[in-house]
Amino acid sequence: MPHYSITHHTAYHFDEPLAGVKLLVCLQPVDSLFQTLEFHQVVSIPLPIKRVEETDPFGNIQQALSFRRPLQKIEVTSVSTVKVNGTRSHLDNNPDAPHWQTLFAPEELALILLQALAFAPEVFAPDIPLRESLNQLMAKLYQEFHYDETATTVTTPLSELFSIKRGVCQDFARVMIAVLQARGIDARYVSGYLFCGPLLNNRVHQAASHAWVSVFMPGSGWVDVDPTNNKWVDEAYITLAWGRDYVDVVPVKGMLNENRRQRIKVSVTIEKKPD
Repeated sequence: MPHYSITHHTAYHFDEPLAGVKLLVCLQPVDSLFQTLEFHQVVSIPLPIKRVEETDPFGNIQQALSFRRPLQKIEVTSVSTVKVNGTRSHLDNNPDAPHWQTLFAPEELALILLQALAFAPEVFAPDIPLRESLNQLMAKLYQEFHYDETATTVTTPLSELFSIKRGVCQDFARVMIAVLQARGIDARYVSGYLFCGPLLNNRVHQAASHAWVSVFMPGSGWVDVDPTNNKWVDEAYITLAWGRDYVDVVPVKGMLNENRRQRIKVSVTIEKKPD
């Protein structure tokens, strides 16, 4: 059962000093059947004048940070220690697992319904178990979609993703969720981290968090799959938050009282601690 120490650093830079900045921070890893949160702390420079912690509709712990005086730079650092208890590639045999519907907005799903239904219809044949359908759907996404950091942004519409078939992990996850939801299969967006293997002293540096998909198996609970890498989620994954889509689980979201130019720099360090 691996232990991980995660440091997630976000820096906002404004072209001019800005007063009344508010940030919504969603960086506390979840406590679940598969992982235990042992430590978590969020520190900002400068300190906020107000900090409010709340639980969102999906069970994620968020902090709202308020700053009063004009600032040209804000840094937010989250430090967490997590023990991953087991793989999420197996059914958890928990018929009482929390189950909430995770549908996209009806108008958004309606726009891409035909595209979603037309993608890999053969993997949803009546004689194919859901687990095998997930295997085949992941494989098809992995084969037909290309990982491209320049092709999309966080605002790229789903309909465009089906057309260009390029993007990053959040795009792979959004497309898979849309395909599943179009067929009445509940799926949710997962934000988290992926330990990719030691680069130096058992530590990994990366530019951002990762995203994958959690699917509800009736009578059994949620299982997690990673369409970006065509694999079932295992002990190398640390779950940060669940939601319907990326907008529900943005790690740090700026709520600014003026429309000013801003630059954001994010860095993540994951260290695997000795057992």
